[in-house]
Amino acid sequence: MSVLAWNCRGLGGPWSIRTLGTLIRDNNPSLVFLAETKCSSRLVESLKRKFDMHGIGVSAHGRSGGLAVFWVKSANVQLQSYSQHHIDLSVQLEGGQPFWRFTGVYGEPDTSKRETTWNLLSRLHAQSCRAWLCAGDFNEILDNSEKRGGPLRPNWQIRNFRQALTACDLHDIVCTGDLFTWSNRQLAPYTVYERLDRGGGIADRLASCQQHLKRWNHQVFKVDRNRIQLLEDRLHSLLSGPITKQSQEESSQIRKEIEGLVSKEETKWRQRSKDVWLREGDRNTSFFHRQASNRFQSNLIRKLKGDDDEWVTSEEGIRQCISSHFQRVYASCRPTPDAIALGTDCLRRVVDDSMAGDLLQPYTAEEVTKALFQMAPLKSPGSDDRIISPVQSAFVPGRLITDNILLAFELNHFLNSKSKGGPGWMALKLDVSKAYDKVEWSFLEQLAEHEGRLKGVSICRGAPSISHLLFADDTLIFRRASPENTRAVLEVLESPDKLLSRVLRARYFPSGNLFEASLGSRPSFTWRSVMAALFLFRAGCRWRIGSGVHVRVWTDPWLPRPRSFRPITPPAPNLAHLLVSELIDPVSRDWKTELVERLFWPCDSSIILAIPLSRVGEGDLLTWHYSKNGSFTVRSAYHLAVSLTDTPCSSSRAAAETAWWRKVWQARVPSKVKVFIWRACLNALPTGVNLRKRASICQVMCPLCGDGSEDVLHVLLRCPFARQVWGLISLAADFKAGGKQGELLWMQSVASQLDAQSFGLFVCVCWALWWFRNRSAMEGERVTPVHVATFAPQFLNSFLHQAAASSSPPNSSTPSSWKAPPLEHVKINFDGAVVGEKSEMGIGVIARDSQGQCVAWMTHRIRRAGFGELAETWAAWEAIQFALRRGWRRVVVEGDCLNLIRKLNAGQGDLSLTGPLVLDIQYFAAKFSSCQFSWIKRSGNSVAHFLAQSANGYVEGGSIVPPSVFGLLSSDISN
Repeated sequence: MSVLAWNCRGLGGPWSIRTLGTLIRDNNPSLVFLAETKCSSRLVESLKRKFDMHGIGVSAHGRSGGLAVFWVKSANVQLQSYSQHHIDLSVQLEGGQPFWRFTGVYGEPDTSKRETTWNLLSRLHAQSCRAWLCAGDFNEILDNSEKRGGPLRPNWQIRNFRQALTACDLHDIVCTGDLFTWSNRQLAPYTVYERLDRGGGIADRLASCQQHLKRWNHQVFKVDRNRIQLLEDRLHSLLSGPITKQSQEESSQIRKEIEGLVSKEETKWRQRSKDVWLREGDRNTSFFHRQASNRFQSNLIRKLKGDDDEWVTSEEGIRQCISSHFQRVYASCRPTPDAIALGTDCLRRVVDDSMAGDLLQPYTAEEVTKALFQMAPLKSPGSDDRIISPVQSAFVPGRLITDNILLAFELNHFLNSKSKGGPGWMALKLDVSKAYDKVEWSFLEQLAEHEGRLKGVSICRGAPSISHLLFADDTLIFRRASPENTRAVLEVLESPDKLLSRVLRARYFPSGNLFEASLGSRPSFTWRSVMAALFLFRAGCRWRIGSGVHVRVWTDPWLPRPRSFRPITPPAPNLAHLLVSELIDPVSRDWKTELVERLFWPCDSSIILAIPLSRVGEGDLLTWHYSKNGSFTVRSAYHLAVSLTDTPCSSSRAAAETAWWRKVWQARVPSKVKVFIWRACLNALPTGVNLRKRASICQVMCPLCGDGSEDVLHVLLRCPFARQVWGLISLAADFKAGGKQGELLWMQSVASQLDAQSFGLFVCVCWALWWFRNRSAMEGERVTPVHVATFAPQFLNSFLHQAAASSSPPNSSTPSSWKAPPLEHVKINFDGAVVGEKSEMGIGVIARDSQGQCVAWMTHRIRRAGFGELAETWAAWEAIQFALRRGWRRVVVEGDCLNLIRKLNAGQGDLSLTGPLVLDIQYFAAKFSSCQFSWIKRSGNSVAHFLAQSANGYVEGGSIVPPSVFGLLSSDISN
């Protein structure tokens, strides 16, 4: 069913009638509403016959107004009411379906009379409770974003329209296509566009949605629990009896049927439980059932204790108790100045009125000069933006709560090790909510004025003074250990620098170079930990060049080439202290190519010239080389540490062990099975022998056979129970091989005889032996080897089936063909490619208008070595520069590199090699009136891709494209 609503602005002309016929033919609507027809009802009668539809019309009033409605002949339509501004109908499109309402509206064009339209909607809303669709030209907008050009619409007009829709419970239908539906048809710059036509509806089916879902659940999504129980009983009887080939086949069929029924029900409960099932093979539907059924119970507050220490159990009482509590906590009692004075008058004022008068006098240039020259270099105060306290690390982007934990360690180390000097220091921990929730902040402000600035603890000369540290809901206060300071009031100290780095730098490396720091005397736990890992940071950190003024060419790590990150070329004697900034042209912000090629060997110069530099200017930054975005990650540091400490395999045994672990972690089995195998090979399972060693437990007998020395190999191999299980498993392997040499060698020996599929079954049987052993030991369950031998294959097959069913299909919503940009926009498609034997970067850019016609294009071949993402980033940079040179104001920049588009849309750069170019692109993008970055698949970016592949030098063209890409361009337009 579709409804067509159109303000035709006059239906008498042949163009309007021809356009109406085209709309009806293309969209095949069941109902057509026309506003502002400016004709009599007689013309409507003739149009009914022309379009083979039924209909009614309301004649125009002079040269304005006029309404008409047409509907298909198969529909049952009843006229309810009409006027110059509306037609109200009851509609039944097919027999047996319920009636619903349609109201075509033409809003009062006179602003002073528009309230009558809103009153009309209110009356119509009160006449029926059926599903209601209200559409037409309301002559009003919901927001000034629905208008372009001309003066802004007054807020009171918009508010009245919103209130009218809300009162009638009409929900605005989402707009697709062009936002604006009306124009004043004036020449620029006097053109005005507005969205005056819209539709709204009441979704009354939502009220009965719950009942429909329940009925669907029982009639369509029905799981017969009795059938499952019968199947489980039959399966149990088969497993308890003698095992034959026929019983095994029947058991397999029954398991498949149970699996299907359980999976169907499990899907339903997974959706209700809102928990992500781990897909680890445990088809425990009761888990989901408990989660969904108990979620409401666990979130329900059954009773609360009020301020009078009485329990409140009623729903209304609990609501009032919660409301009154938080009103009391967050509301101010508005204390009077006299009440505050009672608490502050007894405090000694640090700054009296006369002193305040002297301090508030206008300062002179001589006073500023004298003060600055008297100030020590290390005591100069920094800028004070008063945004966020530096002592607050929790819940602040870019800061870690662990910073304050390390600072607390450092300060407590200072307090404990301080043995000389003046008065001692103390630390006091306070709960923020308990300490300050009931204290008026106005009182604390005046209290701080009387008390003066509080002095904190400084662990060494030049270190920042710290009076307190803020955690999630706690505060740690540091003060002089004197009776006066034990009750001092906290005043937040503002500082723009990060406290942790300032404290550690002042104490341990005043020069500011962390990589040249040493352990020092009396190091704290924090600093010893930092120094223990410093070798790893030296191996993975390098400089990303910005200005180059802080980086030395020959001694600092700055080339993106592991592991030294330094040039191989030996330095000239007179250039030992050369800075990278001397290799950069300060005007063009690019490398001095001739100088670089003269000073360095080709293996170094090619890498240097490929490093992108920011044109807008940025400082030198330390980056982590072994992550994609240049930020430090524990995962990448771990892999680096392993590669640094690993020695080359000196024997076949070491090589076999490496291949073994790779085989374990790549096996297609649940993750918990992999972890179990890892622990078993390291003898880290709580077997009887291990428990006796570590916990002095005397009872170490095997729960399955009663043997007195239960270790890992006993559970998995030597136990008579385990030997029977392996006899029932169809694996072509010698399980006794390697059994006398330890857990790891035994598993390696068996695994070397198995393919990938059989190996998965082998490790699952090992896990099942341990799992059933634990059930026997902890729950007293009697298990048989048959149970284990049948459970393990089914467990593995269930996991593989679930993994295959859960694999997500390709994202079909991603655009795969080129789409035209919005009106008055230019879409710029770009692509970068690595071409030629020297791995040079080719760039292709093509710009098209909203009709798909080419307006300009360019190709450029950068004679420097690069890689895929660097070439893509250079292409985006060239595309932005190309648009700026052409003077376009509204652009859509589109490429097929998803990672790059995500960076550009994130609004911030990263520390990767392409980071300077990303920052440049974002900087230049802000110069446009509108600039959007979008991603498209390679198939929709074929023109730019072809231009990039064929780039040779720099070529720029207009609307006439090269003949070689004309076919691709035509294909994009046709699609």
